Amino acid sequence: MTRAVLRLAVWLIIAAAVLTGARNACASTVENPMTQDLNGGGYAISNVTDVITQGPRVDVRAYASFSAAVDAIGTSRKTLLIPNSQDVTANKTVPSNVTLEFLQGGSLAVSTGVTVTLNGKVDAGLYQVFSGAGTVSLAIDSVKEVFPQWWGAVPDDTYAGTTNNAAFAAATDAAYGCGVPVRITSGTWTFSSLWHINKPISVIASGSGSVTLTGGDSDGVIWYGYRTLPNQNLYFENKKIEGFTVIGTNATGYSFTSSKSLNVTFKDITAKDGNAGGIYFGAAVNCIFEELGANNNAGNGIVFSYFTNSDGTTNVPCTSNVVIKPYIRYQNGSYGLHLADCTRATIIGGNIESNDYTGAQIDGNENTFIGVWFERNALSDVSVPHLRISGDQTTVLQCHFTAVQTPKKIIIDDDVSYPVVKGCSFNPAPNSAHRDIMVGSNVTKWEFADNKHSTDSYDGSWSLIYPSRYFSDKEVSDQLPINENGDMVVYHGRGTIAAPSGASTYFTLPVTPLSINGKKMGMLSVVIFDDASTPVLNGSITCVPLVVNTSAHQYWQVVNSDALKWTAGNSLNKDIVVLELRTNGLLRLRSNTGSPEPPLRHVIYTLTVYNPDGSLL
Repeated sequence: MTRAVLRLAVWLIIAAAVLTGARNACASTVENPMTQDLNGGGYAISNVTDVITQGPRVDVRAYASFSAAVDAIGTSRKTLLIPNSQDVTANKTVPSNVTLEFLQGGSLAVSTGVTVTLNGKVDAGLYQVFSGAGTVSLAIDSVKEVFPQWWGAVPDDTYAGTTNNAAFAAATDAAYGCGVPVRITSGTWTFSSLWHINKPISVIASGSGSVTLTGGDSDGVIWYGYRTLPNQNLYFENKKIEGFTVIGTNATGYSFTSSKSLNVTFKDITAKDGNAGGIYFGAAVNCIFEELGANNNAGNGIVFSYFTNSDGTTNVPCTSNVVIKPYIRYQNGSYGLHLADCTRATIIGGNIESNDYTGAQIDGNENTFIGVWFERNALSDVSVPHLRISGDQTTVLQCHFTAVQTPKKIIIDDDVSYPVVKGCSFNPAPNSAHRDIMVGSNVTKWEFADNKHSTDSYDGSWSLIYPSRYFSDKEVSDQLPINENGDMVVYHGRGTIAAPSGASTYFTLPVTPLSINGKKMGMLSVVIFDDASTPVLNGSITCVPLVVNTSAHQYWQVVNSDALKWTAGNSLNKDIVVLELRTNGLLRLRSNTGSPEPPLRHVIYTLTVYNPDGSLL
């Protein structure tokens, strides 16, 4: 036998032995094919119960009850699967080492008076996982956000109002307990009564274009904040409310109300088609309001005002808020925006347009508008303006006012102090029908500067509108100095020379008295225009008083003049307005008349009085 044949025979013997051993191994019984689980211990799989109790994921159906399953897990780190409804009839605490994973159809039915405390993670989809009248308490870090669907809330169902109210209330309590926001997903959510968010939480929705909250009751759809004792003096602080549209179809007040918020951000919230008002913020302090909207509400669009405690003891105003890009438009039935009891608010950008009455009504003090676009307000009453200022120290900067239905762009009411309108544009140019700024009686310390027309009838450019910005049909009867600067006193004022009936028709400048001892000098800048023509700046007049004499009146001597004239007589053309100083010290402008008589004259002036030697007056 050759060596090659011998080697082949040996390999055949070895192969036969291996095959025999394999057959014997397959014929034997396997007692424990898996010797180690994820916890590091060996176990034998002898029946299906082992599969659903001894792995890292434990099925609650392997136990007599939910409580028994939790007890059996003990301190092991496990995920408890809940694929069906589990009754919880006694208080139970789930430790932090146990994660609850709810499959669709799985839930905890918590009996009345029973509390389930979940200290571990909760994993659930957008379906109901909690039911019953008991309480579910979520621990901090157990979830990142809370969904109303977990308590049975149903979107896009007009008959789910009662269910939704209970679900959203339960979600509010749970979110407050674990310090996370309530998350509202896309859809229309109907309420049978007010959703009172009576605990300081954040509410984050998917966006005003995709989330709608509707229904409610006479108090509205949402009330965010404490309403009654004992907590009504407390603020909701450092939260965020965002991303939904609210429709108060049953409200007699406002669709959305917020009371007492401090450092809260309200973003992308729109109130529309409400039975009454849109949004009401009471006692909001140092909050940010971004992209708020109000459309087609029967009452006011958005209001910032005070909150009255239920016992009536405290009225707390809104103060120090920033409103960014509001969109208040499309036929709100009253004011578009109302700063009622509201101080130091800053409104930046946005649109206030197409409201039935006044676009923005400002009653509070120290409020500022920057870059707001006003258009097509006063749809139901052309006598009201885009912007009405009734509060002191209101500043309007770089805003745009387009008239169309609104002949009066800005009205400043009687007795207002420190109104400022600067860098604004007005369209169309003013005339007897369209007025840029109408100023009431006793308005003091105003500043109007650098305003312009987008289409200017004077020279076709974006020219300044010094004459037209002062349109007024009211008279200043008293005016105090607005500036004392060492050697001079500056007076501002305006009024009307009544329709003249003779040479003696005049307007008295409220500066009393001015000495006419020949020492004091004055620089008087005057705007004169009438109702029948486009306002024209008549220029300035520099004058010094003449020596006092016994005549009925004494004129100032004109040093330099553009259009205004000085005269010692009364034979001037009817279109000339003269400056006159009375023996009692009163300064007045006098309108000489002829036939036909000129129309009503409007007067705006700035008078600076000083001593030539620089001494104090």
